[in-house]
Amino acid sequence: MTLKKTFSWTLFILWLMFVIFLSCQSGNDSGKLSLWLAERFDIHVTQTALREFAHFGTHFVLAIFMYGAAYSSYDSPRGFTTIIGFVIAVADELLQFFIPGRCPEIVDIALNLAGIITGAILCAIFAPKKNRP
Repeated sequence: MTLKKTFSWTLFILWLMFVIFLSCQSGNDSGKLSLWLAERFDIHVTQTALREFAHFGTHFVLAIFMYGAAYSSYDSPRGFTTIIGFVIAVADELLQFFIPGRCPEIVDIALNLAGIITGAILCAIFAPKKNRP
């Protein structure tokens, strides 16, 4: 495995671990983190809006890292990113069934998917085309 491929997969896996870490926080801890971020960065939006942006944003970044990893390993990074991203976006919310003070929400799944799809589309547009024999 080349250094570039290793780095790409490492970024993807580390960010995925971060997304899972956020989902595994209790409802109370997640709320405290949202409040801390809003105060720390002087963000003047509702906690709901901040949390919705977090769903979209974390999965958007995940899609970019996933696309980079897939680009280095597969002929169809768009397909890999879309399919695996869909599974991760849904599983991420379903995980919250098991976390105290959390519950999966359809809106959150939609925001996760919107982040994945937006990231995959932008990568497909701006990534260099692969040379195929």
